[in-house]
Amino acid sequence: MVMLKDNHIWATGSITNAVKSARSVAGFSVKIEVECQSEQDAYEAIDAGADIVMLDNFTPDTLRLAASNVKTKCQSTRNNVLIEASGGITENTAALYMLPGIDIISFGTMTQSVPHVDFSLKIAYETSEPALSTNGVFSMENLIRVDVLPGVGDTEMAEGENELVIHLGHTLDYVAEAHKMAKTSMDEHQQPEIPETVGQYRILGHEMVSSEMPYNIDDADTQSKLGELYRLDKSGELKHGHSMVIACSADIGLDGDVLVDSPLSASEQIVMFINGGGFIISDTPELKWLYLRISKELGRRVFVPRYNAGFEHPFPRALYDIHVAYLYLLDCGFRPEQIIVYGLSAGGNLALSCLLLLDMLKEPTVAGCILMSPYLDLTMSSDSWNRNKDKCVLPRVPNTNAHSLPRLYYGPTDMSDVEFEKRLLYPLLSPLFGNIKCLPRIQVHVGEHEVLLDEAVEF
Repeated sequence: MVMLKDNHIWATGSITNAVKSARSVAGFSVKIEVECQSEQDAYEAIDAGADIVMLDNFTPDTLRLAASNVKTKCQSTRNNVLIEASGGITENTAALYMLPGIDIISFGTMTQSVPHVDFSLKIAYETSEPALSTNGVFSMENLIRVDVLPGVGDTEMAEGENELVIHLGHTLDYVAEAHKMAKTSMDEHQQPEIPETVGQYRILGHEMVSSEMPYNIDDADTQSKLGELYRLDKSGELKHGHSMVIACSADIGLDGDVLVDSPLSASEQIVMFINGGGFIISDTPELKWLYLRISKELGRRVFVPRYNAGFEHPFPRALYDIHVAYLYLLDCGFRPEQIIVYGLSAGGNLALSCLLLLDMLKEPTVAGCILMSPYLDLTMSSDSWNRNKDKCVLPRVPNTNAHSLPRLYYGPTDMSDVEFEKRLLYPLLSPLFGNIKCLPRIQVHVGEHEVLLDEAVEF
């Protein structure tokens, strides 16, 4: 059998070309399978003569409809095509994918449990356009790319006061240093002042954009909750409102008032940084040093939505706050192509969820996205959660426990454990299962000893 994956399709230009090329080499007696990310991909694969269609990274609900439609297509064209379900399926969730029209179910937990080197097979030809890096250049490759950092996640020592450590990864190698951050976690008034030679920082309260914002999306429950948040916000009843941090390093050499919430020039590019904190804490006083470091390294001003999270603000409040912050920046005069989203850990989840939401709402998206150690799969079903549990600071509290991070993020529910696990497959909760074709250019960085490794690489 010949398996045609995204790198083969990318190299030949289309599914049709890939199937044609494979058939010319394999002959009529060898079956050809095509990895498909959408129904449209499946239809093209069937028309091209594929024998097996893999519906990859579908949720059970979307898979049910897609499998039915694809089977109907097969019957109408008299093609005896097999349909395989794959992507994000584990031994615990396999039963959810046993649906009418599905002939094959596959999951990679057996092979992925073995240590391996994971690298892309996509060939990128040399170009004069540089990739996004810490030299202030925002250009990125057109492909999603993953950088696996050796040993640990990206860890930086701040140049600020009190030897504050900026801990960007999650590995135990640096837990002792991360504790220094905890020791410096203090009231805002106790924090050392930021010298002007380092940069400037302020917290800005802002309102929601006044224009109508109907949340017409593919999930009735989330749509209802977002709509209620919007109603409360519009009437002034939403608790704790909206605010963001603006930070600017002195090293990037901007003149004038650098803490305004409008573009300093028509060509200015900014970073919208979404912090992690386990969906519980979005901003603390000591993180000002992190924001200034990002501003220095990327050579841009940094805007940080202070989203509301934790027990008092269950899903989708954090996502709503980030969406409102993005619309506020657009209302201030920034164009989507001037904005790069940068998500850290749980903030990586929220960053991707926001981009998926923008696509659902048919709203303009950003120029690109950086993800650092992103938490993309709330089912925690990838093997690295077990393989790296002794090397990583993130605990794997199972979702059957009321204190797991996904349950604390989602909020109170009367769903059974099985129903809740199925619910977590929704892309605005676990963006690993979303439609990546709608996303802008993305870079993903993750440490090889992190429990989040496999989901970042799979993405």
